[in-house]
Amino acid sequence: MYALREIEHEIEHEAPQASPTPRWGWLYAIVIVMGGVLTVTETTIPDGLARRLLEAILTLAMFAAMAVWVRVNRVGLTLWSEDAAAGPTPRSITAPRTRRVERFARRWS
Repeated sequence: MYALREIEHEIEHEAPQASPTPRWGWLYAIVIVMGGVLTVTETTIPDGLARRLLEAILTLAMFAAMAVWVRVNRVGLTLWSEDAAAGPTPRSITAPRTRRVERFARRWS
């Protein structure tokens, strides 16, 4: 019972977590690394069945890695798309009114 109360206390007093965002850097890294490996394969291995088979395997591996990335980042992608659908947040910038502006406003109102 003591352990349960301690866990509840920790949960209540934890700092709120920031909403997760997609880790775009990892996706870029997957594409760059796998693209580089495919380029090296294209330039170093002589044309033939082995090269075509290796290219197919590497291409499938690249798509599998991207699918894993989507699976890992699904919450961040959902929140990101909801924010994008809502549109930009309008912001209002107010400046202090000066006497000159007030005189101008009185003259034209």
